[in-house]
Amino acid sequence: MRVIIARSGNNETVSYAVSELCRLLKEMDRALVLDVRKYPEFDENLKNTIWVGPDFIDRDEKDRIFIDVKGSVGVISGSNERSVLMAVYRFMKELGCRYLYPGKEGEKVPKRRLDYADLTVKVNETPSYNHRGICIEGAVGYEHVLNTIDWLPKVGMNEYFSQFDAPTEFFKRYYNNFTNDKNDLHYGVEYSDEDAKATSELLLDEVKKRGLLYQTGGHVWIGKALGLSASGWESNAPEIDEETRSLLALVNGERKFKDGIVSRTNLCYSNPEARRRLVDVVVNHAKKNPDIDCLCFWLADEVNVYCECEKCRQKTPSDHYISIFNDIDEALTKEGLPTKIIGAFYLELLYPPKTERLKNPDRFVFDFAPISRSYSHSYDEYDFEKETEYAPYKLNKFEYEKDLLSNVAKLKDWQKQGVTNTYLFDYHMMWDHHNDFGYYSIAKILHRDMKVLDRLGLDGMMSCQCLRVAFPTGLPQYAMVEALWSKEKSFEEIEKEYFSAAYGENWETVRNYLAEISRLCDPEFLRGDREKAPEDIIADANGMRELAASFKAEVLPKIRTSDIEWDYLDLHADMCKYYSDIIEAIATGSEKICQEKYDIYDKFVLDNAEIADSVLDTCFVRGDVWHTFRRVLGIGWFF
Repeated sequence: MRVIIARSGNNETVSYAVSELCRLLKEMDRALVLDVRKYPEFDENLKNTIWVGPDFIDRDEKDRIFIDVKGSVGVISGSNERSVLMAVYRFMKELGCRYLYPGKEGEKVPKRRLDYADLTVKVNETPSYNHRGICIEGAVGYEHVLNTIDWLPKVGMNEYFSQFDAPTEFFKRYYNNFTNDKNDLHYGVEYSDEDAKATSELLLDEVKKRGLLYQTGGHVWIGKALGLSASGWESNAPEIDEETRSLLALVNGERKFKDGIVSRTNLCYSNPEARRRLVDVVVNHAKKNPDIDCLCFWLADEVNVYCECEKCRQKTPSDHYISIFNDIDEALTKEGLPTKIIGAFYLELLYPPKTERLKNPDRFVFDFAPISRSYSHSYDEYDFEKETEYAPYKLNKFEYEKDLLSNVAKLKDWQKQGVTNTYLFDYHMMWDHHNDFGYYSIAKILHRDMKVLDRLGLDGMMSCQCLRVAFPTGLPQYAMVEALWSKEKSFEEIEKEYFSAAYGENWETVRNYLAEISRLCDPEFLRGDREKAPEDIIADANGMRELAASFKAEVLPKIRTSDIEWDYLDLHADMCKYYSDIIEAIATGSEKICQEKYDIYDKFVLDNAEIADSVLDTCFVRGDVWHTFRRVLGIGWFF
């Protein structure tokens, strides 16, 4: 059977969309004959063809997909080139493809013989939310980031955020495992900012090839304003002269770097020179990097480090923040630069300003980032129409809050001031997913949160997360992306779609097993959100250990196939044993016993790291479990 596919124009993203359409069709049916062509524009005289391009519906920066193909004749189109690529993946999804998690292994293409009638798809959709993105976190290498970038348009996501000038911190966490290995060719050679920048340039090409919106920046600007490197959270602040020191925030009578970390330090924002430097580095960065769609301008990544000098005290941090934004907008306007600036309602900046207002709101987007929230509860549990009071801001007296309601009340007050172009910036899969070893409870919370973002006046989500989060399954992020595209889609539909694609006719067996692992794991207890008697801790730990052992020994051998998802479940069952040993040790209240059990778990994870390298962030799963038992014992710091 021959299928004619024609694209219009020379756009790189549309060209890539056609190549992906051809690749997936041929993977589905190797006998299919593809006749692929390029034309300057749509030619209505060319019959019996699938046309691919953005020329068939109204153009818009906001995504919309339009597919009208009957018997291999029609159009696959979108409101922009990125949407065309999304439409191609959606066309193939309607034919049975699934994109379960980043990486080739997560792409499921059913093998089948196609006829013309099979190539019939009709879709006309606009996503529920405009902002649908992932922000780099965790420990990653080039392949992991590329896998994520490649996955985003497959599941209808449109934004990628690479923190700092280059994400050195995240690459170092991964590649240092090799540079510290005497068998590695580059043993002893430190991974540098220059290495990260070279990799980032390559990855930016991949972002642009797919037409994705690209964000960068974050907690980098303090360092750039001082002429220092700030590509992470390392304690590496150098000695500085007194002129530079005068630009730092005065805290407890001293102007110094917080714990020696540049990115955790604020400036004296009433100091004209400090403000000028901040504005200059933002504008110069925008001029030198026209490929960047949005610059995220954040202040220090730390609490209670705002300047206490007499002039700075006259305004709240948010008033200083908005004032700097107005200066940045004025400078960008003068340069004729259209760059969007993204601010953050984060830590003290959750409190709205008292006097300052944005002069050009169209330049700015804000993310709502309640980093200390609890994931035991969803936004959908609260009555957001009810007025909620919160304690007034006090300089450098900020305390982390797990309660969502007071933070949402602050968001609403920001919105009352006209700051309405906002989206959620949240952390479900940065740390908390490792409190849920079945990945089932956190998947449900994520889905529930995404469904009600519009009730908060939020237009989407940037997920600040580990990029390797598909162990034992990728259900949490799959539930997130599906709900961001269609908030009407139920969790039941999503879990069936995911598990049946991953595990076939035995999907319910796997779903029920992982749901029970999540229950026995008891994430609410591990988060510190509720007390639990020692005998109940032991009972649930024993239950999880026995369930995992039974699943591995009795269930898996009967239902597994050669697909790698079953290998992950096999390894995960072993990990459950060591994890349950740690939880049981928590019941003793002994840090020493917990540490001993943790060390055994830690060694097992490291010894098996290569098996699940593309889906499990071994750096974070080890660190998060360590923090968990210390937090539950009352000796940890984590919020």
